Amino acid sequence: MAEPTSAPKSKLAAANAAAGAVRPDAGSGGDGAAEVVDWRTGFRFENLLRLGVILLQFGLVILLLRAFEIQSKMFLYLLVISWCGFIVHHFLPRDWRLSFFVVLSLGTLGFIVGPTTAIWMVAVGSGLIGLAHLPAPYWVRVCSIIGVGAGLALLRSRPETLPALAPVWPVLGSMFMFRMIIYLYDLKHRAAPVSLTRAFAYFFMLPNVLFPLFPVVDYKTFCRTHLAADSFETYQKGVHWMLRGFLHLLLFRLIYQNFMIDVSDVESGGDAALFMATTFLRYLQVSGNFNLVVGLLCLFGFNLPETFHKYLLASSFTDLWRRINIYWKDFMQKVFYNPMLFWMKRRIGDTGALFVAASWTFFATWALHEYQTFWISGSFPGKAQDIAFWGFLGVMILGNMYLEQRFGRKRKSLSKQKRTLGEDLSLALRTMLMFSVFVTAWALWSADSIADWLALLATFGNTSAFEFIAILGSLSVLGAGAVIEAHAPRTKPLASMRLGAPLEAMRFWRPATLGVAGAVALLVVVQKPVVTRLPEDLAAFGTRLTSRELNTADAKMLERGYYENLIDVTKFNPELAELYKERPPDWNTNPTIRMHEEGSFPPYDLLPSMNVVYKGEELSTNSFGLRDREYTKTKPEGTIRIAVLGASHTVGVGVKDHETYENLVEDRLNAESTDGTRYEIMNFAVSGYGPTCRLATLEKKVLDFAPDFIVSVGIDDVRWVALELSNAISKSRPMPYEYLAAKVEEAGVESGTESVEAEQQLEPVREEMLRWVYRRMNEMASERDATVLQTFIPRAGDFSDEHEILERQAEIAAEAGLAVLDTSQAFDGHADKQSLWIATWDNHPNPKGHALLADALYRVLKPQLEESRARVARTEPPS
Repeated sequence: MAEPTSAPKSKLAAANAAAGAVRPDAGSGGDGAAEVVDWRTGFRFENLLRLGVILLQFGLVILLLRAFEIQSKMFLYLLVISWCGFIVHHFLPRDWRLSFFVVLSLGTLGFIVGPTTAIWMVAVGSGLIGLAHLPAPYWVRVCSIIGVGAGLALLRSRPETLPALAPVWPVLGSMFMFRMIIYLYDLKHRAAPVSLTRAFAYFFMLPNVLFPLFPVVDYKTFCRTHLAADSFETYQKGVHWMLRGFLHLLLFRLIYQNFMIDVSDVESGGDAALFMATTFLRYLQVSGNFNLVVGLLCLFGFNLPETFHKYLLASSFTDLWRRINIYWKDFMQKVFYNPMLFWMKRRIGDTGALFVAASWTFFATWALHEYQTFWISGSFPGKAQDIAFWGFLGVMILGNMYLEQRFGRKRKSLSKQKRTLGEDLSLALRTMLMFSVFVTAWALWSADSIADWLALLATFGNTSAFEFIAILGSLSVLGAGAVIEAHAPRTKPLASMRLGAPLEAMRFWRPATLGVAGAVALLVVVQKPVVTRLPEDLAAFGTRLTSRELNTADAKMLERGYYENLIDVTKFNPELAELYKERPPDWNTNPTIRMHEEGSFPPYDLLPSMNVVYKGEELSTNSFGLRDREYTKTKPEGTIRIAVLGASHTVGVGVKDHETYENLVEDRLNAESTDGTRYEIMNFAVSGYGPTCRLATLEKKVLDFAPDFIVSVGIDDVRWVALELSNAISKSRPMPYEYLAAKVEEAGVESGTESVEAEQQLEPVREEMLRWVYRRMNEMASERDATVLQTFIPRAGDFSDEHEILERQAEIAAEAGLAVLDTSQAFDGHADKQSLWIATWDNHPNPKGHALLADALYRVLKPQLEESRARVARTEPPS
């Protein structure tokens, strides 16, 4: 691909020639004297042995990710394809390898997103690359790309314009949003060779299709490092980083499942410290993923530099800037900081130039993060706390840079230097302080508002002595780690050898041996025969660690996430987002939902006489709009009719019609009936119905069917009574009952208030509202000689507050005069609750879960029915 520009042709020719020159085979381990090495050297025993060890480690990484369910199945498929492609790549002639990498990357893109979508992505990408090489002045090309980019951004903001491409805009954006800036910069400065193959390899990198958040790889570095070092050392560095990435992700899971808490649970300084620290440690996901993808690129000969370097041990803001997301730092320094610094030095001097360049760099950092968020989510966040965070970080780094400029920075040396006790104590204290300040600033960036962040900080006023000691002890561990790192010997990193230099055996075999041993040990430990022999608590811990089990806060959000289209819950964290990426696009599209006219309550129900596939299984409704069999409106003679009220768990989404727990109970009651009595259990449940919707359904629909019993099924009614009303408030809908309207007014919630805020304001009165709902249900049923039975089914997950919530709700129901059926133990015999889910991203119970619920409900319902029949028999006059 020709590069039309006025720059001297000789410079470009030299760069291309240097990159394309035939060099000694890095895999040979030879002395580099020959310019062309016989291809048979790749089949030497020592090289085949090294290759086998690399393949073993690569395979162990795949097995570890699979055993611990760290990544999606699609990423595992990508790694298996890469494992096979790596073998072919290694034995290909050097001049063919980059082309093969392009073919493999494009083929994998088609496999992941489908051929049609892949063609669209490649076509759009090719157009952007072509614009960068238009036979026109540089500024014309830049303006052309900006214009086309604006058009693509418009399509990104309106996904309905091209629905087929809506899921891939984030990936396409991640391929071009930053790399195009670097590419244009290097084209302008003739910093790297140019060709069509290099451009496609750079923009369509193999792992990028599954990682919208991708390291900002530098084009010059990408070209310069390809096949530029000993192959086996580069490979070993790659698998080493992939193992490191796995460990980062595993550490994050351990923290996520066992230590993370919701901000609503923060009550003291200890809670606040734990919340802020674990919120920042979510970044282990980013560093873990970056290590995985850059390690994978190393296996295809790209000897790329490190992405992160022990960023938890940073002792100053400039130290942090150099350690965390190194690729981003290099990108900002290359494109924004250095050009501004050199340009301003000639005008205002060194100090002034430093201030201007640093300020410009952090303004650009904030703007580019907004830009990145747009391509990932489709909208700009534009939050005040984002500006505050990046402004604070910029000021701190600018201050550090000024001090280093004025007083100098102590450089690290490869030679061993004696450190004093004072230096070690100073380093430890600076590391502890740095972490404390940074996680506090990070909490601001993560907060919903500055007011929420200030409220979080206010809880430090309620810190006990024990919590203070625990916080100090935890920080001391970081300080000690920084000191240990400072005393560690400085060694050259893997793959630092130049092409053709003799391969030092231990530089390859030491890390390879440690990698294999560590991976095998982890795989052995998590095998079922080993886990089951451990003590019960440790076995449960190991089981959780090897599953994608959500923590309590996220499991609750996942539970309400099904209703996102109904109640506008749109804010999810990365764990849920990762699960939702695997979910089919129409998973939550329920064709049976019928919306009512404005002001109606409930706002929707089910369409009658429907037969659809929803959440992967058949879902049928009868002529009355119930997910159930056909019944007559008039109750047949000799029949006990039971109406069931509930939400999606009771609807039975994700299981077949005959597998719902209410149908299983009905079948069992009829099968065991010995006196000719028939039982009808009518399922009036609708997805998303909380206690208030159940009350309205009872009043408007259920009582017309003359039920003998009404089984009201709740899960988290205390919360849902406020959630239902807060949703109505946010949409300025009228309150369904005068009593509830009065309570809303008493809580000071105004019409149009955001749902989350309204829910928080209703929290003090939600138990009173729930008690009134239960009491009203009891009164209406009693007027028709029906009995309300209240039960609370458990969620298929380990929730620390599960039993407390269920017990409190049972107390409220009993206070309202309802008979309470205890089904809370339905899932207690199953350690792996996730095995009861219909999908990894959806915790509705599967057929096995419904069978367990049916058993639990049958056990507590049967005595109620027998007692009722006995009571009726005692009161009937003799014939």
